[in-house]
Order: sequence, then structure tokens, then C-alpha cells
Amino acid sequence: MSEAAVAFRERVDRARVIASADAVALGGLTLFTLVLMALTWRTWGDLNSDTGYDALAGMHVAHGQLPYADFIYYYGPLAPFLTGFAALVGGDGLGPAIALGFVITFALIAATYAVARVFVRPLAAFIAGAFTAEVAFIPNNYSFVLPHTYAATLGTLLLMLIVLGVHRYAATGHVAWLVGVGALTGTLLLTKPEPAAAALVSVAIWLLARGLRGSRWVKESALVLAPVLAIPAAAYGALLTQVSLHSLVLDNLYPKATLDAGGNALVKARMPLTAGSVLTVTGKLVLYAGGCAALLVLARGLMRRDRLGRFLLGATVVGALLVFAVALAKPDGLRDGFYYFYGWIPLGAAVALVVVAIRMRRRPAWTPELEADLVLLAALTVVAATTYGVFVTHGWRPQMAVYYMPLAAVFLVRLHLVELARSRPAALLGVAWLVFLVGAGTMLTLKDAHADSATVSGPGGSLAAPQSDAGLYNAAVHEIEARTQPGDPIFVGPLLTGLYVVSGRENPLRQISLLPSALPTLADQRAAITRLDDAGVRLAITDRREWKGYDQGAFGVTFDRAVARWLHQRFVHVTTFSTKGGDARKLDVWERAGE
Repeated sequence: MSEAAVAFRERVDRARVIASADAVALGGLTLFTLVLMALTWRTWGDLNSDTGYDALAGMHVAHGQLPYADFIYYYGPLAPFLTGFAALVGGDGLGPAIALGFVITFALIAATYAVARVFVRPLAAFIAGAFTAEVAFIPNNYSFVLPHTYAATLGTLLLMLIVLGVHRYAATGHVAWLVGVGALTGTLLLTKPEPAAAALVSVAIWLLARGLRGSRWVKESALVLAPVLAIPAAAYGALLTQVSLHSLVLDNLYPKATLDAGGNALVKARMPLTAGSVLTVTGKLVLYAGGCAALLVLARGLMRRDRLGRFLLGATVVGALLVFAVALAKPDGLRDGFYYFYGWIPLGAAVALVVVAIRMRRRPAWTPELEADLVLLAALTVVAATTYGVFVTHGWRPQMAVYYMPLAAVFLVRLHLVELARSRPAALLGVAWLVFLVGAGTMLTLKDAHADSATVSGPGGSLAAPQSDAGLYNAAVHEIEARTQPGDPIFVGPLLTGLYVVSGRENPLRQISLLPSALPTLADQRAAITRLDDAGVRLAITDRREWKGYDQGAFGVTFDRAVARWLHQRFVHVTTFSTKGGDARKLDVWERAGE
């Protein structure tokens, strides 16, 4: 047999081994995902917040309404039109939106695995996919199945696909991949501002780097830029035939008055832009770097064949078992740790981006993996910066960092299983650490899902919730069903958007999610009252909570006072539903006087 034939046979054998390993890893990841889906069934979302926002937007679109023109929508048009298509096919209610959420969720898990495989072996790619899976089914407002907006999950999915597109273009030089990168970037401009900005910045950095390298920069940039400009121009241009530019921007995509009235408080919490917050993130990076250094020292010790090496091995095993036992006994105790496990990533990604840029400058030839790494880290740096103040996945409060975990997952496995895995013990310790993170996150996801032990049901579908909250919302849905007919307009707020969807009733306001800052001026409130009167609203349900996250008090006290006066003047207070405990939730039911 010739040398060429032998080499070819060896390549075929290697390909078979890799394919077999990928099949096992993908099979395991699929099983892990399906088990998580089953164990968290219908616990996704949070009726206390604005879960149902995109489902309601999709229902409006399916009924012939347009975002921005007929109802206020704060993000790009891709999500409402996709949920609208789902509602057109599957009907009103939560079901079609959840089905779309499953499609996006599985696509994100698969994309995480595919991007990770650019850099690491199947086992490591499995771990990366598991990171995405365990946050995808988190039972709060930032799950992937029923997020507060699909614009966020779609944005992350498109970012992952851009990384794959860059890798394939760098590997093959085929123009189709370059145009695909431009098309994905242009489509990203129809999602959420954060991932859209990440796409623009990361692709621009990549093209600039190739230009400085002396490649066909003008041609490549033109091929990318054409769809980047054409896709949003076509989409928003069509919408501008139905809505003014002023309304499109200042009422919807950048609602300045709403942000000034309290919406900015959430942005400031995620991105404080203070010296103290930067020092905090820096401190977390230093601590994590110290932990990584300790793992490397331990790895060197484990390589010893003497008594010290055996002692370190025994101590490591015992320590790991103790940590596992404590985590099982008190899983909530892990939540504080998650602020340190992930809180360093916004700055860590930026440092890694600089390191990759230096490598590219020094190397005479670039690999496709290096170019993909540049884009991945640039994208992660941008999105992580937008929530650097609270970059955590399983903290005490839900945080938007969950949406960016697919990017962070690839970064983590690359860091621990490539950059720091300089020896077999170091690699094994890296695997152990990452498995711990995935296991801890999975445990908290399942614990929180188990807390949602009751069901809120109505004509529009069912969702699980804690017993106390479920009783509150089931009572509200019962009142809605008893006092109105399916499809009737009602008034619900603040937030509680999901009640419209679950009850199968209409929201007559332009504001499909009544944030505490959604009606910032007296004129806005009077316009809302006019729409409620014109629609013949006979039933209203209001929440007495204080909205400290928006720098607001309760409804009718610090905001929406005119709407509250209208309720008191035109409606009769029917009853109040309340949870038990010192910090009781209260929902007031109002019926129009004379009904």
C-alpha cells in the first residue's frame, strides 16, 4: 500500500473516531436537554413580571396589527413577526409562543455546541452545550423558552451563527459565507440593541483586522455591508409607511420619556458606569484569576509521584466530595457564589480579546479558529458590558446575563480546557470545575422549578407558579372569566402582561406591557383612558406592589395617578385578592359602575 493510501486511511479512521465522539456527545446533550425540559415543564416565565409580552405582541400581529404603528414595541420587529406567525399557525395563547421558544432554545444549544467544536473536542463542547441548556429552562422571566422577549434569544442565536460564518469563510474563502455573515448581522439589527451592537462591533473589528493584514478589505467589507444595510432598510422602510419616524424611534425603539420616568433605573442597575462598579468587577477577575492559578499549582502537585502527590490527590477528592455534599444540602448557598463564578466575565472577556488581538498581530498566518475567537470575544465583551454590574445566571434575582450564556459558555470551556489545560491533571481539574458549575446551575434550575408547584390556568394556556402566587392569579383569572367574555377588552397593570394571554382577553392599550413608566406624562395617561373608554372596558385588575426597580412606588401613588383616579371615579372596587405573609401581594378587582 502506498504512503498516500496509508495517509488517506488514517484520515478516514480519525474522521470516524471524531464523528463517533460527536454522536455520543450530541446524544448525551440531547438527553440532558430533554430531561431538563421535562423536569421544568411549564415553569418557564414569571407572571409577576412581563412574561407574555411577545406572545401578546404576536397575537396582535396575527390579528392584523403592526408593531410600532398599532402598539408600542420596544425592540426590533423580528420577534413580534415570528411570534405573529406562530400565533397565525397555532392560534392565540401561550402554546404557539412556547413552541417557538422550544425551536429557539434547541437552536441555541446546538449552536453553542457547534461554536465550541471550532475550538475544543466533543466532551468540552458537550459541557458548553450543557451550560446553555441549564439556563435555557430557568423558571423566571429570562428563560429561553418563554423569555421577556424573543428579541434577546434570537439576538444571541444570530451572534453564534455569525461566529460560525466567520470561521467557515476564513477556512474556505467562499463568498457565500461572507454574504451570510452580512445577512446575519443585518437581521440582528431587527432584534435587541445589545446583541445588535455586539454584531456590528465584532464584525467591524474582524473586517478591520483583515484589512490591516492586507486582505481584500474593500471587497469583503462591501459584501458584508450590503446586506447589513439592505435588510434593516427594507424592514424599517416598510414600517415607516405606517408609522412616523418620530414615533418609531421615540415612542418605541428608544422611548426616551419612558426611560426617563424609570426605565433607566434598570439599565443603571445592569450598567452602573461608576468607579466602584468597575473596581468590583476587577476584584472578581482578580479572585477568579487567583483561583485558576491555584488550580494550576494543584495540577503540578498532582503530577508528583511521591507522598505529597498522593496526599494532594486524596485531599482533592475529599474536598470535591465535601463541596458536592454541601451543595446538595444547601443549594441556595450557591447563589452568592454565582456572583463570583461569572461576575468577572465582562472584564475577563475584554482581557482575552486583547490577548487574541496581540496573538494575531504576532503570528505570520492566522487560523480560522483564531479569527472566530476574535469575533466571539468581541461579541461577548460588548453584551457582557451591557450588564456588567450583575453578570450572574442563578443569583437572588433574575438577570439578563442569562441570555448571553451561550457565548460565555464557549469562552469558559476554551479558557479551562485549552488555555489552562497544559497538562492532563490541569485538564481534569478544568473539567471538574466546569462540571461543578453546570451541576450547580442545573440544581438551582430544578430547585426553582420545584418551587413552582401550582398551576395558573385559563383559556390561553397554563403556567406553573409558587403556590401563593398561583392562588392569587387563578383567583384573578376566575374573576375575569366570570365577569367578561372571551375576547373582551380588560385593563391589567402594572405589568402582569401574562394575564391577558392566559385569560384570553384583549388589551386595548397601545402599551401591551404597562411598565410603571409606560405612561410618563399626563397626556399619555389621558390618551390611555380614552382608549379604555372607547373600547368599553368593564373590568380592571391592578397590582398594589411598589416598583423600586423603576424608582417608583405603587400604582396611583407615584405614577399613573390620572388612570387611578379614572378607576375610582368610573369603577366599583369589587374585591382584593391577597397572598399571606408580611410582604403580601395584593390585586384589586374593579368593575365599571352600573354594570
